[in-house]
Amino acid sequence: KQWYQRRVHGRDKGALQEGDKVLVIGASGGCGLAGVHLAKALGASEIVGVCSGKNKDMVIEQGATKVVDYTAEKVEDVFSTEYFDVVYDTATGSGGGEDYFTVSESLLKKDKRAKNVILNGGLWTWVSYFCGLQKPTEGWC
Repeated sequence: KQWYQRRVHGRDKGALQEGDKVLVIGASGGCGLAGVHLAKALGASEIVGVCSGKNKDMVIEQGATKVVDYTAEKVEDVFSTEYFDVVYDTATGSGGGEDYFTVSESLLKKDKRAKNVILNGGLWTWVSYFCGLQKPTEGWC
C-alpha cells in the first residue's frame, strides 16, 4: 500500500492523463511496477518500461506496452526527443550509479504539463527530506 501511495503522489506531480505516453525507468522493481500499474489504470496509451531483458516478459504482463532492454540498447536511441508526456524514473539515484536525468529531460515533451518524476536517492537524501533539512527539487518526489 505504501508504494502505491507514493505512486499517486508521483501521478499528481506528473499530471498523468488518459492517452498519455509514459516512460517508466526501472520498470521491473517495486516502484517501477507500481508506476506501470498506475499508468495502465489511469489510461496511458503507451507505457514503455526500461529494464533488463530477463524481466521483459514480466513487465509486459504487468501492463507495459513495450520494453527497452537497457543492457542491449539505449532508450534515447529507440525514441525521438520530446516523445513522452510523463517520465517516471525509479533508477536515478538508486545506488546503482544510474543517471537517466539528462536522457529523461530530452525525451520529455516540452509543454507545461509534462513532468519528469524521479523517485530515488541515497539514505542521506531521504533523511534530509524527511527532517526538513532540504527540499526536493522540481520533479523529485
